[in-house]
Amino acid sequence: MTNDSRANLPNGFRLHQILFGGLGGHASVALSLIRSTPQLQHSVTFFGIDAPRSEHVELCRARQVAWTGVTKRPGLDPQSLRSVLADLRARRPDVVLVHSPTTVPAALAHRLSTGVPFVVVDHTPNSAKERREWIALAMSLVASDSVVFLTPVFRSEVRARLGVVVDHARTTVIPNGIDTERFRPAPRAIGDSSRIVVSMLSRFTPQRDHATIISAIETLVAHDTNLRARLRVVLAGDGETLGSIRALVTSRGLDDVITTPGVLDEPNVVKLLHTSDIYVHSSLAETMSTSVMQAMSTGLPVVATRITGMDLLIDDGRSGVLFTPGRASELASVVAGLIGDPHRRTSLGAEARREAVERLSAARMAADYQQHLREAVSRGSTSVSRSAENGGARV
Repeated sequence: MTNDSRANLPNGFRLHQILFGGLGGHASVALSLIRSTPQLQHSVTFFGIDAPRSEHVELCRARQVAWTGVTKRPGLDPQSLRSVLADLRARRPDVVLVHSPTTVPAALAHRLSTGVPFVVVDHTPNSAKERREWIALAMSLVASDSVVFLTPVFRSEVRARLGVVVDHARTTVIPNGIDTERFRPAPRAIGDSSRIVVSMLSRFTPQRDHATIISAIETLVAHDTNLRARLRVVLAGDGETLGSIRALVTSRGLDDVITTPGVLDEPNVVKLLHTSDIYVHSSLAETMSTSVMQAMSTGLPVVATRITGMDLLIDDGRSGVLFTPGRASELASVVAGLIGDPHRRTSLGAEARREAVERLSAARMAADYQQHLREAVSRGSTSVSRSAENGGARV
């Protein structure tokens, strides 16, 4: 993909995105595209059990983006898909970008009735996909105009599992990106050891393995009693395991060290990262973690699990440190080493920032998506004709 401005979509081009209403990297991608492409006419369907987050709704209102919230009931819910289809017909887009594979049937029905192409983004780590998610991905590969993978490795893994269903002519790789100006470093005083803040931002699910962080912190304060008074650990986010993690913190006697403030809006995410000294990510499965990229962009040393997806973001020992998933003793050792070596923290953070600016910017991602969507529409002559008939933007 190229960042050549000639690949940009034209003014007034109608892009409709379908995404889950709650947390997740898909929301970061969708909203970054809205911020980075003001020349487009954007619209959004927030789909899922969770209601749209207030900050996402506020962004849509501030940017004059038309949006609809569609609530999905647990299990199979055909009515919610009919609502998504009705929203697509009302918005009359030139192309649809689907971040929620569950809604592929609605996008396909819209494609068959209007000729408008749709592109699916695969956000779910392959190691974490359930059977229904593999079925949805296979359907996307067969029925959509193209599928976007976040890394070449994940596309190769899908090809190994699904075989000829993965047609390379109809897939592409576009890594996620974040706003590197919004998430820029804050001034830091090297050698200030009066307090150490360790943070993690994520949903609370078994996959995120917060228990390993708690065990590592328990080991740290047990080995260094003086550390307890100046160490603060912030585990931000919400989700199904938040209650059990809070109970675990209490049972380990760590309430004075570890806090769980819940979901933070973006300004408070930036504030937390700016006041942190080390960012830790204990996830057992990832594609491209938005919070890790944000931490890298703010110049933090990142300590993360050695898993596919994370090792593509972090150059171990150069822009961060990787540890064995679930190995609390190893995590404790790495964090202890960084606490005792502020110059290494600074060096790792500076390299992480450089990597984020060069490889992980939202501007690069937006340019890549614009070129790919342009190609998808150009291949669909029916949709181009329809756009011209309706007075929409031509490609």
